[in-house]
Amino acid sequence: MDPKTSIIPEGYNPKFIWYGHASNYSSLEKWFPILKSRVTVVTNAQVNHPNVDSVIWKPMVTEKRIMDADIVLIPTEVGDTKASVKSPNRAVDAINAGRFVITDNRDIYGDLEDYIWIADDLEDVAKGVEFWKNNPEKVVDMISKGQEFIHGEYGNEVIIDTWLHVFELLGVINSFEEVEND
Repeated sequence: MDPKTSIIPEGYNPKFIWYGHASNYSSLEKWFPILKSRVTVVTNAQVNHPNVDSVIWKPMVTEKRIMDADIVLIPTEVGDTKASVKSPNRAVDAINAGRFVITDNRDIYGDLEDYIWIADDLEDVAKGVEFWKNNPEKVVDMISKGQEFIHGEYGNEVIIDTWLHVFELLGVINSFEEVEND
């Protein structure tokens, strides 16, 4: 289903994708009971589960497979201490690819809450899927606005300026102007 399509056929079940390190896969398993479709799982190890189409990660596989999906699932182990150091990069990548995101962690993905679905519980995950099915124009609008937000907050210029600041703090360069004048 093209994310720009405003009509979703009756009875259509979205195509889901989850991608990440195999050590985080268990967070997805708790969502299987409410999902009515198989999930493409792109990770570094083979996954054997009746609801999963397992794909071994290698360069550019995630980027290719995400284009075949409608919804990117990003469950987390809420309360897991690793979550406090995670970045929103998986949601940023999904939004940039024009895909709807469902996650359950406001701590990591709260900056993106206007552009993704943040579920409070399993029932709310199901509501996110129904929202995607029943509100295609709103979903397209959310994703488009999310792409604009990401460009401003995580775009190339922001990343370059951040790295230049780090290099300045480390004494590798004297100032931003030193780099700009070379």
